[in-house]
Amino acid sequence: MTRLASLFTDHMVLQSGRSNPIWGWDRPGQAVTLRIEAARSMLDVVTAVTEADGAFRIACPALPVGGPYRLHVSGSRECTLDDVLSGEVWLASGQSNMEWKVSMSAHGAVEAAQARWPQIRVFGVAQRAAREPQTLVDGSWRPCSPETAGDFSAVGYYFAREIHRRLSVPVGVIDASWGGTRVEAWTSIEALRSVMDIDAERAHSENEPGALYHGMIAPLVPFGLRGVIWYQGESNVDNHPTYRDRFVALVRDWRAKWNGTGEVAFYFVQLAGFVDSLAWAYLREAQAEALAEPATGMAVTIDIGDPDDIHPRNKQDVGRRLALVALAGSYGQSGVEWSGPSVDRVEIGPGGVRVAFRHAAGLRARGGGEVRGFALAGDDRVCRAAQARIDGDAVIVTSPAVEVPVTVRYAWADNPDANLENAAGLPAAPFRTDRW
Repeated sequence: MTRLASLFTDHMVLQSGRSNPIWGWDRPGQAVTLRIEAARSMLDVVTAVTEADGAFRIACPALPVGGPYRLHVSGSRECTLDDVLSGEVWLASGQSNMEWKVSMSAHGAVEAAQARWPQIRVFGVAQRAAREPQTLVDGSWRPCSPETAGDFSAVGYYFAREIHRRLSVPVGVIDASWGGTRVEAWTSIEALRSVMDIDAERAHSENEPGALYHGMIAPLVPFGLRGVIWYQGESNVDNHPTYRDRFVALVRDWRAKWNGTGEVAFYFVQLAGFVDSLAWAYLREAQAEALAEPATGMAVTIDIGDPDDIHPRNKQDVGRRLALVALAGSYGQSGVEWSGPSVDRVEIGPGGVRVAFRHAAGLRARGGGEVRGFALAGDDRVCRAAQARIDGDAVIVTSPAVEVPVTVRYAWADNPDANLENAAGLPAAPFRTDRW
């Protein structure tokens, strides 16, 4: 009997601008036909034959943006998919700050009550850990409404809402997230072997290396995506020296698995402020180092954390900042400021340090007053709070306690008191020039 893979249900969103694979299973040697219907007219017919194991894959032709479409997949029986849209599809993944629901975000009840966006759809992937790659997941596509939005990933929803508002296209979000999980659980075993000792770091259940890749990501491959948004890292603070390699392994792994469906963009959230340990600063640095990978981008959230809560409630700005990165990086929108001030060059002199920034239009201290968050150190390697003043697209940093500086740091703490931003209200990312 004809059976489709899990993502192919009513209300789904297919990635526009490209052919999309539709796959499933039937009797070996069975002819399977895809018929595409729009406004009671037939657009296309595509046929495939199942393999010896019964698997089939049909290339659905690129559909014009919008819809709705009706898809008929006919083999030993017919499966009909109603209310299908063509638009932008993003995979939202990570741990609890990605899983965090709209209803639990700031003003969540109001946000959900106003969520009348029928062209935004979310597929919630059921949480499952597995020792071997799975072929199916539980879940269904749900159109956004006041009745459904409260249960959506807040970051995923606010991201989708911004993309939908800016581009006026349908947006689909596949939410595959699980609180308290480590990056290695989301990565395939073969990709992990070059960056960690799998056997030495065996965990249990959802944090077993590869477990969530097997149970929640493998069944999604190769569904057509524009890209991935990722919010994770809190559970890897304890092994921050290896996080960059593990995170990059995940990015490369997922892109390899989706090979042939276009370059998958990968945009991620740098951890917000939270009172814990200095290790958070090093984890943020490891995240930023992943920007060396092509088609990546980072939303900085150092200014919107909660020192007493690892789950800051302001998910609206997180989603919006990710969307700005996507609008510039994936959609080529000009005039969109998508980044806060980032270091361009550092000039260290005997009396102080000059830090020049990119994305520095309207460089300012958030809320007015003095710029806070900079520190200098000399040969003694003792970092001391420093004075900072804005000079065009640069900041001049000095300290009477450090006559001959050798390094400068900014926002280098678990929950730093740092306030540099640009005119778009986007914060400067933490950085350091030393490697102590």
